[in-house]
Amino acid sequence: MLKHMLRRQIVEDILGFNFLINFVLISGTVIAFSLIFLSDYRGQMDDYAIKSARNENHLRHFSEDPRDADYANIQLIMKPRAERFISLSYEDKFPQGFNFRIYPYELKVLSKKQDITGVGSYIPVTTREFIRSPELFSPDLTFVVQFLLSFFAVILAFNAVTGEKEAGTLRLVYANPAKRSYFIAAKYISAMLTLVLPLLLGLITAAVTLGISSIVPLSSGFLSKLVIFALLSLLYLSVFVLIGLFTSTVTHNSKHSLVLSLIAWMFLVVILPKSPGLLLNLKHFDVPTGEQIENQVARASQDVQKKYEKEVMALRKDEGSFLRFLDKVVDPEIDHARQEVRDHYLRRKIAAVLTLRKVNIVSPASLYEYAASAVAGTGIFHFEDFWAQARRYGDGFISFLKQTSGNQEPYTPFEFNIEWITNKQFEYNAIPKFEEQNMRIGELLKDALPYVALLVLYNLFLFTLVFYKFDRYDIR
Repeated sequence: MLKHMLRRQIVEDILGFNFLINFVLISGTVIAFSLIFLSDYRGQMDDYAIKSARNENHLRHFSEDPRDADYANIQLIMKPRAERFISLSYEDKFPQGFNFRIYPYELKVLSKKQDITGVGSYIPVTTREFIRSPELFSPDLTFVVQFLLSFFAVILAFNAVTGEKEAGTLRLVYANPAKRSYFIAAKYISAMLTLVLPLLLGLITAAVTLGISSIVPLSSGFLSKLVIFALLSLLYLSVFVLIGLFTSTVTHNSKHSLVLSLIAWMFLVVILPKSPGLLLNLKHFDVPTGEQIENQVARASQDVQKKYEKEVMALRKDEGSFLRFLDKVVDPEIDHARQEVRDHYLRRKIAAVLTLRKVNIVSPASLYEYAASAVAGTGIFHFEDFWAQARRYGDGFISFLKQTSGNQEPYTPFEFNIEWITNKQFEYNAIPKFEEQNMRIGELLKDALPYVALLVLYNLFLFTLVFYKFDRYDIR
């Protein structure tokens, strides 16, 4: 009986006008997004090549004259990733890199306002720029599934029961002995298959388009993430198929069911995820402007100087002791205090983003977006990992300079004097170079697991609710 119901439903859905619209729109949207992404990715790679060449030029000059601190200043830039096509996760709203200065030791956010041909001044983004409410549109596959396919999911299912009742076929179906669960199962499976076909075609088309271009490297890692993304998308779309079925089991009129389905879709996909400011007071995470942060950095330096004012005054008569005290105690602590101010506010910005995510987990659309971002390794996951790599590189570079200069004193990036560097030329190839490393797939899946688990719970809850309601549905 289930096979008969399922065959009938699949034929009805696939031959329907809704499926044709869905198929054409999704395929066309994915192809258009592929072309937009290729153009954007080409520009990102060009910018990355310019900045990499500038860093290389600085490091070559530094290897020839290690005492010239002007060239001990490079930009650590995020490497463009093909995975942004899977999920951009508003990564373009995050800082795209850091300024790294060897002496004095500094690791500062690279503002997008800075010119790519030079470091320029430090203009950090504000909190609300960093965590601004995302726009409705983002050119990635997540957008296609999150908005378009989820909308078609509720359209496919909203009249699954009410439509059959209004046509009189529901009573005919149950004129013969048949389990009610078979009817709902057939409706659910058919709707999912109807959504799978355009999704798979879209993903295949996207992979072929990117592969033909030869601009985006289609590695095994990228393709495996695409497969995981497809499975994740099915889990997400299942939620909205079940929502459509649920509204169809709590009403006896297709119009009422459609209205309820659209209200639920609008609230869960558009309103709730896109209005975090209504759900959380960000004053706790408010961060000063760039100019105010730099003023606090200057005050931190002054506080350290005041702390050692008496010691400095007492040592002024002994120039050697005075200079050693500055090099060993005062200057390192000043550098540490300045860096801590910048790091503190960057951590505050990240904390605000993570707090917003905790608030928005009630929306399946948000859960899907966060899980897709984790699988792709983009967004806040990418930025946190990139920041950790930048810190390790900065520490490692100072360690390299100390080792090559024969300095045996305890290592800390803040206890470093340019005078300790040898005046001999360095071998350029021996100097540490920064190139961002991709996160391992195991780490990405670990980040995605909590969001996937919540989506599974969403599905189980709705499954139970739908079958319970239909079991008590009046088919007359």
